[in-house]
Amino acid sequence: MAVTLKKSKNKVAYSKLERKNFKYIYLFLLPTVIIFTMFYVQPILMMFFTSLTKWNGFSKPEFIGINNYIRIITNSSAASSMKNLFWWSVIAMTVHTGFGVLVAFILFN
Repeated sequence: MAVTLKKSKNKVAYSKLERKNFKYIYLFLLPTVIIFTMFYVQPILMMFFTSLTKWNGFSKPEFIGINNYIRIITNSSAASSMKNLFWWSVIAMTVHTGFGVLVAFILFN
């Protein structure tokens, strides 16, 4: 005896009133999306495109591609800095989390 299963498309049926309220949801989300884009997305994109240039802040930027990244990877002091940053982050995270758990435990008891 073979059993066949029908595939469902998992579509949700919205009432007319719910579909009408979607425009208000998007309207309320719009300021948040605009502010997020202005203060997070745009600076990150600008930083990335600036990192692909040779620029001192005063002259016209000169596009050099990924040469800046190659120079960082091949530089031994940059590798040492990344290692120190990694260990500093691990230690700080451990201390902060441990201190927070200790304070919570003391306050709970």
